[in-house]
Amino acid sequence: MRIPRLSRILVATLAASVLASGVALADSISVDGSATGDMASPPSGVWAPGDCSQAFTMDGLVTVSYNNSGGQGHYTPGEPLSVSVVVTHGQTVTTSITSAPKGSASVPAGWGADSSFTIPITTSVGAPLAHDSYKVTYTVAGRTSAFSATDLYIVHVCDGTTPPPPPPPPVDPCAGASTPALPVFTETGGTAGDNGWWKAAPAVSASSGDAAITYATGATAGTYGPAAPTLTDGTTVVWAMATNSCGLSSSNSKSYSVDSLAPSISHTVAPASSDGANGWYVTGPLVSFNCTDATSGLAATAGCVVDGTSSNSITLGESANEQTVHGTARDNAGWTSTDSAGPFHVDLSDPVLNITDSNSGTSSICAGRPARPAFAPADAISGLASNSDAWSTPANASGVGTYSYTADAQDNAGRKAHASRTYNVTYGGAVAPVPFLQPINTDGSSRFKLGSTIPVKFQALCGTAPISSVVAKLYVAQTDSSPDPGSDEAISTSAATTGNLFRYDTTGQQYIFNLSTKAGYTNPDGTTTGFSAGTWYLKMLLDDGTWRSIKIQIVR
Repeated sequence: MRIPRLSRILVATLAASVLASGVALADSISVDGSATGDMASPPSGVWAPGDCSQAFTMDGLVTVSYNNSGGQGHYTPGEPLSVSVVVTHGQTVTTSITSAPKGSASVPAGWGADSSFTIPITTSVGAPLAHDSYKVTYTVAGRTSAFSATDLYIVHVCDGTTPPPPPPPPVDPCAGASTPALPVFTETGGTAGDNGWWKAAPAVSASSGDAAITYATGATAGTYGPAAPTLTDGTTVVWAMATNSCGLSSSNSKSYSVDSLAPSISHTVAPASSDGANGWYVTGPLVSFNCTDATSGLAATAGCVVDGTSSNSITLGESANEQTVHGTARDNAGWTSTDSAGPFHVDLSDPVLNITDSNSGTSSICAGRPARPAFAPADAISGLASNSDAWSTPANASGVGTYSYTADAQDNAGRKAHASRTYNVTYGGAVAPVPFLQPINTDGSSRFKLGSTIPVKFQALCGTAPISSVVAKLYVAQTDSSPDPGSDEAISTSAATTGNLFRYDTTGQQYIFNLSTKAGYTNPDGTTTGFSAGTWYLKMLLDDGTWRSIKIQIVR
């Protein structure tokens, strides 16, 4: 008589296969069938001698199924498979058992997702068997892939006595198992920098209770391995996966940024070299710092600056002391680098001539002759290299004419200063605007006979003091041939003056020129004129460069 099987335990899980065979399993099997002689309790409530066969026979099917959930391997299409059976009593393998599978099989050619096939089996265990429970384990093994899967039955055999109660059903240690907590990262060693950066890379590890930890790197997790990654410069995303004994896992990631190198810094100067003498700059040099950092980048604030400023460049002003410019580069990890430019010598100012001068630009000889200015040059920055001044005076004995003064200085930077001044000294009021004396009327009404000698006279006085060194030249020019009415004047009986110069009369303290109207007259500029009736101008050029003139009439 065939009695339905009363208990079966499926243990074909990945973890069980690993423990049983040491080989990772992807596909699985299940065994189904019935056993003759399998009895967990007496049919009539008490055991009777006829109730127990002390032997059993197992007939059924082994179903092999493709594991669609993934894994680390599968049976190979076309691979031969074998079925083996082991019956154990407690911890002892029962050696009197015979296993007679009805056949072996090969993996179908189309083996893949959702695939399965069956292998018929028969297992006989002969009498006599002790009254107890027996574990019947079925294993399907691939002959080339080395994959295997197991399933088992618990069979009860009685010998007519009251058997012990059946053992409790096996407890699945993974039933209700929880996913491991997310791995927690720990850093050991290293040097922390600014803004979340590391200046020296730490050693990274992770833990999640007693779960096994594997690691991967990348923006998305790559291939996991047992060794924690070694961090290098740049940003690395580290992944940690915690896997417990039931195969449940959880993963977590953390980003690490490492910059082990300080930024680079250099500078330029414009102009590139001194543009003055003796290494001095005479234009303010522009010093600019150039900074780079390829990993963490330059800090947003003060990433590349001239020390003490918020800019990466500075134009230097002048100073008597040498100047050195310092710059600093700072990256986001907190590294700094420095650079210096200089020393610089900068002089932006010309020498100061310091001329002391009380003279007026134009003055009268009666006020005195100009004095030579005082000269005290100086240069507060680079210092004087050379200086000179010069003073020139007119050759006129009276002291009238143009005086000139020049001053020059050059400093050690090559900067120059120059000044030139002129002073015009005239007779001014010493010679009246219309200075002519009698017999010439100052209103221009004097009339002289053609052919007579006209005494032309004037004085030069500073107050009452005569000036006896005036140089005066006479010019004559006719404006029309119609004499104006006026006063007939006396004429001179003295000899006519030759040439063009007035002579000084010490007795009368006056200057005299006896102009003859008999013959022609040659002016100082070489023009010649002959006298005739009409209106004439007498013009007097003084050696101070000024003119005086008067109108006269010449009549027949």
